[in-house]
Amino acid sequence: MTDRHVRKVSGAQTRGRVFTMLNATVGRFHAAPITIAVLSLALAGAPVHAQIGLYEIARFDLGATSGAANPSFIGSNPAAVAWNGSRLWVAGFNGSATVTTTSLVEITNATQQGVLTAAYSTPFGTISSVGSSRGYTGLSISGSILGASFDSGANTATGIQAFSTTNQKMWDLSASGTTTANIGTTRGMAGPAFDPGFQGNPAQGGGLAWVTQGQGRRFLNDSVSGSSIYTTTANVPPGAQQGMIINTNPTSTTWRDIAFDPTTGDLYTRVNNSVSRANRTGANTVRGPTSNVNGQSDVIVALTATNAIVTNLGFMNAVVSSTFGNFVNNYSGDLLIFNDRTIQGQSPTNVVKFTTTSGSTITPTWTFLNGTAPPSSATGAYDFAWDPGTQTLAVLDYSNRGVSIFSTAVPEPSTWAMAGIAGSALAGQAVWRARRKKRHSAAGSGDAAEPSLTDEQSRTGAPRHG
Repeated sequence: MTDRHVRKVSGAQTRGRVFTMLNATVGRFHAAPITIAVLSLALAGAPVHAQIGLYEIARFDLGATSGAANPSFIGSNPAAVAWNGSRLWVAGFNGSATVTTTSLVEITNATQQGVLTAAYSTPFGTISSVGSSRGYTGLSISGSILGASFDSGANTATGIQAFSTTNQKMWDLSASGTTTANIGTTRGMAGPAFDPGFQGNPAQGGGLAWVTQGQGRRFLNDSVSGSSIYTTTANVPPGAQQGMIINTNPTSTTWRDIAFDPTTGDLYTRVNNSVSRANRTGANTVRGPTSNVNGQSDVIVALTATNAIVTNLGFMNAVVSSTFGNFVNNYSGDLLIFNDRTIQGQSPTNVVKFTTTSGSTITPTWTFLNGTAPPSSATGAYDFAWDPGTQTLAVLDYSNRGVSIFSTAVPEPSTWAMAGIAGSALAGQAVWRARRKKRHSAAGSGDAAEPSLTDEQSRTGAPRHG
């Protein structure tokens, strides 16, 4: 099937978009400026291929969040991440053998770069008496609203919650009466994600969307008030409609994560370990892209069936290709990122996967700070959050209790040395600076200055099957 979401961008369009995003990125990460003159030479005629380049801007140690005596404690392990290009949140999970509390926390030094120890806000959204293999399972940010899903193993009003970006709770499902089984289970096993609406129109099915075990529908709540828009049973609560059916074939409702195309409203899901897609046909309708069956999601990446928590999915929209020196990102368009939890005890470069929105494999090229990849994950458990405005991707590592920020745009000069991007990039900038200084001089002005999974479960609280 032709991938209708991968858009080729002309050289002039690409350069303009990259320059705009780099200005925002450079300001946020306090990097030395990159000039348009250098970028124009670097990006001219950049090819578009199925290969994406990512370089690491920052790597945060979240170890303090797992210590119950620490003020930043959120649970034994971080399990979910939200990122908007300048602010970063993580959510906690209890993978330990004891009952504890789980919370959310903001990383307050998220705009710094390098290998760092995270600094934290006061934890919020704290839920007590959380049993083993339970806790927060998802985060999503849109504007000034942070959505969160929480899995207690049963129906609960805290299964879906919304917080302001001042870290204050706005609502949970008690606001809409969706806490009882007669209108659908409210166990926060998957999601949430902000539904942009059909063709990106919020009036056409937009809000905070979620899915849950045992239900083959997309639920939806008003992002601000929490009132029900789509539930299981029409007019329960009053005014609500039935959510659209999104089942795969054969049917499975062990949902683990969802994501939306912000332009079309197309829905992508993790069900067991596979990746599925449903094309949006209206505010509350979808159709399988290959089966052409209404109310069906088609599997586009079939992986070994594993019902495991922290099996996640991210939608990376409007990726812009860029090339400079030794750094190359040839990919332009939209893509999916997900983790294959059947690959355990290996580097994230093996566990984290990329495909087009139709499921064709995209090859990643990773460039890490100090030339060293994060440690292997005993569990293969990761979460993802993409910000198109800064072309940056947050990748959370459950087992090693860390989160990294990667960029797909042209590397910033202050990052090159740490990431090992050397040679022609640095030389090119040096030549340009020399020429610029010579021109200014001639004009009379100067130039401005890991172990087994069983061991991991007992030692770090590895996620077990939910």
